[in-house]
Amino acid sequence: MPETPDSAASLDQLNDIVVDNLFAVLPLAPGAIFLLVLLAVFTLVCMLRAWRRYRHNAYRRVGLNELRQARAQLNIAALPVLMKRIALTAYGTKPVADLSGAEWLKFLSQTGNISQFTMSPGTVLCELPYKPEIEKHVSETDKALLFELCKKWILGHKELSP
Repeated sequence: MPETPDSAASLDQLNDIVVDNLFAVLPLAPGAIFLLVLLAVFTLVCMLRAWRRYRHNAYRRVGLNELRQARAQLNIAALPVLMKRIALTAYGTKPVADLSGAEWLKFLSQTGNISQFTMSPGTVLCELPYKPEIEKHVSETDKALLFELCKKWILGHKELSP
């Protein structure tokens, strides 16, 4: 098709397509602002709760680290002191400090919801502080079970029920 002066002029007069910004981001509707503020508050509350839980459980992380070190050396003699320190940190002096023997094992069983503390190999925990030579008579399997039992308690102990 031959080019005519009219067709050339009409192409020169073409402009870019202009799209109106119908969906502008700002200003937001009052409902959208309310939802954004609500989302920000919810996020902040969740972050604060997570931070508090992280700080509250610091003693558990320290206890687990010390348990790992004792396990690496197969040192079950360190377990009674470690468990008592963790319990004192978690529950305070009054309910824990005077406990020993069967009462101590019962406390660990109740707070950890673990019945094995009152059975073998858990009973070794109350005998070790007074009879260190008993460590030589504990089998490797029982040592491993005792370390797992302590780890389970450190990770899962709950608050005292009234």
